[in-house]
Amino acid sequence: MRRLAFAAGLFILSSSSLVAQTTTRPARPDSAAQRRAAEHVPKRSRADTLRGSFTTPGRSWWDVAFYDLHVAIRPNDSTIAGYNGITYKVLKPATEMQIDLMEPLVVDSMTQDGRRVTHRREGAAFFARLTAPQLAGQLKTITVYYHGNPQIAKNPPWQGGFSWVKDSLGRPWVVTTDQGMGASVWWPNKDTQADEPDSQRVALTVPDPLINVSNGRLRSTKKNAKVCFARRPSPAATANFIASLLLEKSPARIRSAKDNATRAMSG
Repeated sequence: MRRLAFAAGLFILSSSSLVAQTTTRPARPDSAAQRRAAEHVPKRSRADTLRGSFTTPGRSWWDVAFYDLHVAIRPNDSTIAGYNGITYKVLKPATEMQIDLMEPLVVDSMTQDGRRVTHRREGAAFFARLTAPQLAGQLKTITVYYHGNPQIAKNPPWQGGFSWVKDSLGRPWVVTTDQGMGASVWWPNKDTQADEPDSQRVALTVPDPLINVSNGRLRSTKKNAKVCFARRPSPAATANFIASLLLEKSPARIRSAKDNATRAMSG
């Protein structure tokens, strides 16, 4: 009993001493590095706002409904060219529309209702000056024509873009990876996950003997023409939306091309 009492007394004494030391120790002032870290406020650029915000004036007034993307893939000079018809619902009247397309790709022209639409560029964002009335509830379409050398994927799939490579037999193999950076790395669109289309059509032209494997269901193929993949054919479709950042394409030479393409599109 004495031994237990003595041990307990030591424990209580030691604990009291620790508490006393803790409460009487003077507070250490923060280091200069800690103060700077606490005071640091990350800077956000105008480009960051245009890229990441859904509520900017050029984006908030319209809701994308349908993309009609047509692109020619040219492995010989690593270029692409085509257009995207963007059908959208007007949420409120506006006169300026933001459409995203990353450098070094170039917009050649924009049209709406059969008339040319003027535009200005600000980095990866284009601003279309709309002259046609934009009435709330309307479905409107603007078509963007573009071309150029898309960004090369430096470290796919983590750092995306285009990969222009060849297989073991020296044949072209072209792949896009854009989930991290956005689909506007290779085609014009409203590049935000906050607003995705209800449906989309993709028509790609690739040189013979390449074929394209892409998202969606194979609708048709034409020799020396376009390969068309689509989820639903109608701009008014309201189901099976497509995340634009997941729209990938991979033209390559594949044995039994018809069967492979059909299985890939149906899977």
